[in-house]
Amino acid sequence: MFLTFNPDVDNLIADTDVYTVIDNTYLDSMTISQTILHNGMSTRGHSHSDQDEIYIFLDGHGLMFLTDTENKNVTQYIVKPGTIIGVTAGYHHRVFNNSRLTDDLRFLAIFPEQRLKA
Repeated sequence: MFLTFNPDVDNLIADTDVYTVIDNTYLDSMTISQTILHNGMSTRGHSHSDQDEIYIFLDGHGLMFLTDTENKNVTQYIVKPGTIIGVTAGYHHRVFNNSRLTDDLRFLAIFPEQRLKA
């Protein structure tokens, strides 16, 4: 199946001044989530105690911060189109868009199962 992101069909998770997040939920055992992070903005950051996550950066430039929650070591990665980062369960992760001018930073996050509903 060919997967696309269409806010009229897919699950719009957030649409704010900071970012737009759209989940593609066509798959039964995983979610592909697209984030469009606006220039100068940062995600809040989060961690998952029991699941890994893959980030694939498509457009724009920025930084990704991974923090080992056990020893508090922070690793900073420069991200650009084509960058792929695997986030190990238990690591806090946050993305910052430092693209020039008004460029958005667009990336996919791939994780097991469907997003938990609040």
